[in-house]
Amino acid sequence: MPIISFCVSLIFALNVVSVGEVSTVIAAMVSAFLFVNIPTAVLLAIYAACGGKRERRRDLEKMSVQDLE
Repeated sequence: MPIISFCVSLIFALNVVSVGEVSTVIAAMVSAFLFVNIPTAVLLAIYAACGGKRERRRDLEKMSVQDLE
């Protein structure tokens, strides 16, 4: 999901219409990129928070299998 969200943010940033000066267009692209990447940051934070639990659970399962042998 974070990868899809990041790709969508790239599409939004690259679809900024060239109106006015170059600095205005670059500012619009950067602001669009940052604004649309907020869900990406949230999804990555959720993944990081749950990733440690998943790894810990996998380690506990390995230890319990070793105890059975």
